Amino acid sequence: MLLSFATDDDLSSLSTSHVVQPRPPFETIQTSSRMPHPQTGIGVEVQELVAQVGSLARKERRRIRKREHSSRHDIEQSINAIRSAEQLQARLCEIELPGEVAVIDSGDDMPPTDHLLKAAEAYRCTGLLQLYRNFPNLVSHGTSPVNLTSPSTWLNATGDADLKSPEYSRVTLDTWLTSLALHVLDLVEEIPISSRSRSIQPLLLVSICSELSLRRTFASTPSMEESFVESILSSPRMKQSPTFTDVLHARRLIISRLSSFEGILAAKPIRQMLKLVKETWACMDDRQADIYWIDVMMEKGYETLMG
Repeated sequence: MLLSFATDDDLSSLSTSHVVQPRPPFETIQTSSRMPHPQTGIGVEVQELVAQVGSLARKERRRIRKREHSSRHDIEQSINAIRSAEQLQARLCEIELPGEVAVIDSGDDMPPTDHLLKAAEAYRCTGLLQLYRNFPNLVSHGTSPVNLTSPSTWLNATGDADLKSPEYSRVTLDTWLTSLALHVLDLVEEIPISSRSRSIQPLLLVSICSELSLRRTFASTPSMEESFVESILSSPRMKQSPTFTDVLHARRLIISRLSSFEGILAAKPIRQMLKLVKETWACMDDRQADIYWIDVMMEKGYETLMG
């Protein structure tokens, strides 16, 4: 999973281009029994999609870093990436995870079903978070969770704010991203460190760190379409604005949990993840600017141990 965020190589499980291949409509799986995978749990399809999100995000960040001037080819690459992001967003939103009763208990060595469901949902939300961070246009179109094209929606969320203000749009997006990151962290926090699903948790903690900025200004939480992912719609995080204290608490929790994993999982990769998270926050705080964790990872050359 982490490999998709940390390498430029095409992985066998990923598409060889930015364009995500079409697939049949997703079939509801609530009524059928599911046997958890011993390592990835029940969210295998979700994790495969998040891996594609990771590959797409990394390629886009690298393309933008290397771009010296605009060209027709560059524009075509950008359009293809946005189309892929739209398809990945739709597929992540349409997945219906099974209920607890539909998951087969395979024995004492497997994590409790509740842990597996929360981990799968956290991965889904993390995938969406990376898409919205890298492709904010997804948030401003009709298929988005935040209908920024609807004046009534904006008025419900913001009162008499200037709807055409780019600065205000940035504040609204920041509020959305931080709220979603805190929702992911809430899901992870509900899974004990002792859970056997712990091996798939570190990436979740690393991937939300860029949204925990101490310099962001938050607005009222934007309204969301009723058809959006249920766990996000019902999350308390999406009903009130984040606070400075929320961000500080989240930072401490991420460091605490990653530090705990250092003595349980492979120590070197976990130490590298801790270093990456701290470097990202240091850059954000020192430069007084939003910094993306993948950019820091590429700039510092941290991929080797993490991948």
